[in-house]
This record gives sequence, structure tokens and C-alpha cells, in this order.
Amino acid sequence: MAAVFPDAVQRVLARMASMDDGDASIEGGRRRLRKVSTMSGPPVSLFEVRDLELGGVPARLYRPSAGILPVLVYFHGGWFCLGDLETHDSALRQVAVEAGCVVVAVDYRLAPEHPFPAGPDDCFVATRDVFQRATELDLDPTRIAVGGDSAGGALAAVVARKWRDEGLPALQAQILIYPVADVSFDTDSWHRFAEGPVVTVDRAAVAWDRYLPDPSLRHHPDAAPLRAGDFSNLPPTLVITAEFDALRDEGEAYGRVLSAAGVEAEVIRWPGMIHGFLLMATEFPESSALISRCAAELRNRLTPVR
Repeated sequence: MAAVFPDAVQRVLARMASMDDGDASIEGGRRRLRKVSTMSGPPVSLFEVRDLELGGVPARLYRPSAGILPVLVYFHGGWFCLGDLETHDSALRQVAVEAGCVVVAVDYRLAPEHPFPAGPDDCFVATRDVFQRATELDLDPTRIAVGGDSAGGALAAVVARKWRDEGLPALQAQILIYPVADVSFDTDSWHRFAEGPVVTVDRAAVAWDRYLPDPSLRHHPDAAPLRAGDFSNLPPTLVITAEFDALRDEGEAYGRVLSAAGVEAEVIRWPGMIHGFLLMATEFPESSALISRCAAELRNRLTPVR
């Protein structure tokens, strides 16, 4: 039985369809995501916004106020092929304001020009540089979180696991918004939403081919976080999924394996929502509610114990 979407979702899907110029190339996909991201609304002003490099990786720092602040290192979505500092600019400004922390957005290299493992390598190097340069950047090195949406959620999960394996001081949280967690399309949500909305099995297959042209790497835990063997001692985790999203079940499965390994993990399925709703604040009040929920999690996890 085909899914029936709420009127608000149908209106957004129609608007997204009007942004599609039919260009199936990688540049066409990047243009579409930039157009979709305009639904994030106008950017709010901050105390400081500046571009910088972290371990040679381009990034953007959002600071809501002066002083030494905690930091969220954030990795944008786009299935490892799309997205950039501009697509997530408005949303991340709002996170910084509401969370009262610095947000650092990482502009990691994209496939197919730079296939796996360029993306996760860049994200780890940039996060480590944030830690190593904390004093210079007026950041608290004891209060670092990682996060991301979609592919960025996968990258955040990989960074958190590698961080643990390197024996670095513990991250305080990870926030995974409708994350890519596996290479398999064999879940109920993938079967139900194979034709979308937003994410389809055909588009996902093309994205995996671009990101992982070597099929032997498809099960590598740095590509598919659910394939990791050890989920213990990872930071407290908030997983957000969307009701009408093919990625829903694998994200929720990731939350379950964390809980089974003794990690404090909360999974929230957002009713009535679609993949990408983080970037749709002009269309969905749920987008602003999502940002507020993530900000509350950050305030809770990054506030020093007195």
C-alpha cells in the first residue's frame, strides 16, 4: 500500500519537484540541494562567523557570544556527494544561537571526485584539530560534541568511534539526524519508501557507487557505522529519524545497538516528517522544533558540572 502523506508534506514535495531541472549529473544534484536549502530561511546574525582551515580541511566557525565556549563539530548531509558550507548555513546558525555553543561546520571532500575514505578522514582530522587548537579558538577542549544529518550522521558516528579508538579525551555527545547507517536496503522503511519521498533506492544506489566504487569496501565500518564490531564507550547519543524516510529503520537500529552496548542513547522518530526536514524551517514548524531539541541536548551535555 502506498504511503499517504500529510498535506504539508505534499506541498513541500511539490515545491522540491519544481526545483528539479532534470539534470541527473553530480552538479545537477548539488544545485538541487542548494535550492532545497533555501527553505531553511534567512540566516540569523551571530557574534562571529568566519571561515578557517582545520588540519587543512575547510570549515566555518559560528560563535554566538564571546568567551570560552563548548563546541559542536558538524558534518553536513548529501550522501557523501552533495552539500557544502552554504547548504547548512542557516540551520547551523540557529543551532549555535539556541545551544549557546560554537558550531564548526566541516567542508569535507565529496565523492565522486574524492571517494571513500576521503570524507571520514577529513572529518576526523578536522575534529582533532578543533581539540588541539581549542585554546587558540577560545573553545573548551573538555566539552566537544559531534553531529551531522544523513551522510553527515554517518560521518559523526565514524568520528566518535575512531575518537574512542585513538584514546582521545571523551566526546560529550553525538547528535545523529536521520543518519545513513548501513549499505543494505533491506529494512521495512527501505521497502516501504523505496520510491521516496526525497531519498529513493535508485538515488541511494548511485550515491553508494560514487562514494564507494570498490564494492569490497561497502561493509567497512568507516562507511557503514552499523557494521562496526564494538559500540561500547561511545558518547551519549541522540538519534533523530523521520516517519516517512527510507533511512528511518537503520538509524533506529543504530540507536538500539548503542543501547545494547551500554551507551546512553535516545531515539526519537519525528512523526509526519520526511528526510531533509532539518533544512525546511520555512515550510515545517517541525524543523524549528528539531533544532530546538538538538540545542537542548547540547546544552544538557555540554554544560559543565558545578
